[in-house]
Amino acid sequence: MQWYFSFVTLLNIHAAIIFLSYVLCGLFSNPRYANAILRAVLFLPVIWVFWKKAGPIYRNVKEYWSVFSLLTVILLINYLYYFLSGDIQQMMSAHFIPILLLIFLTVFIYLGIFLSLEMIIQRYELREENIKNQNERILLEKTSAEMHQRLSLMNDAVKQMRVVQHDRRHFNATLKELIEQGETGKALLLIQKQTSALPQSPRFYCENVEVNAAVSYYAAMANQKGIICDIQINIPKELSVDRLELAMVVSNLMENAVQGVMNLTEEGKRKIRFIATYTGQLILEIENCFDGDVKTDKNGIPVAEEEGHGLGTQSVVSFAKKWNADLEYIISGDRFQVQLMI
Repeated sequence: MQWYFSFVTLLNIHAAIIFLSYVLCGLFSNPRYANAILRAVLFLPVIWVFWKKAGPIYRNVKEYWSVFSLLTVILLINYLYYFLSGDIQQMMSAHFIPILLLIFLTVFIYLGIFLSLEMIIQRYELREENIKNQNERILLEKTSAEMHQRLSLMNDAVKQMRVVQHDRRHFNATLKELIEQGETGKALLLIQKQTSALPQSPRFYCENVEVNAAVSYYAAMANQKGIICDIQINIPKELSVDRLELAMVVSNLMENAVQGVMNLTEEGKRKIRFIATYTGQLILEIENCFDGDVKTDKNGIPVAEEEGHGLGTQSVVSFAKKWNADLEYIISGDRFQVQLMI
């Protein structure tokens, strides 16, 4: 239907220009050459309008062409009535006013059609934007809930450490009493039991509590898998961006890095480097090796082939758009690097 609309539109424009050139060429001394020149002059702006203005709109719409084609066919029937009813020169001279009105009607109908196409495109874009915003909101809610859970676990660990440290005074008193009584065996057993029951204190990476919790969580995960983490981050407690959202971004980036090196067998490549500096602007850089191919879109953003994957990358991209941050993925050989400047 789109091609059919184009074909009928070409016939309508051709008929209108033939009539206008025939009428206007009488104003010149040499009507034959004037007719050819006028047609060229009239066709050129039409070509420019369709190429620069109407073309992009036209190519983006895939529906409603049956309705628009019906209008253009009705116009074509009117033109054919005048051009096929006897002598064409006599017909154009005798029906000058009706044909001129038909040309004006043609212009306004096509103007209305392309305005309608533009409105349809705007409606499509708005609908796609709403769907995109809804998906991003759902994604942020899921990752936010996950981050809250991780922070809750971290806080529980910190509280448990405080309780243990509070009880250390009583433990030291008991240990002192056993040593004084010569019960060294019982003292050593008590120390072993206390050491095994002592929870590991979360490592301090930066002043930002949320980011520190996220980094601690994934650094511990990496260490359990035998992955070396080189982490040097300086992120202040207060930032211009939402701290929880930033922690989610760090979580997604570190999780992707852990997954990237987890299946590598070469010892020197099982390493993650995470550097963050703050000098008025926050600059984060995470680098790791990987094995395989990484497909990217036209903007250089990695694209997951498997369904359900790539949500972390989508979350990072959404964060960058929301906070007007510069995000760049650099893939060179077996090196995968992410740079984020906020």
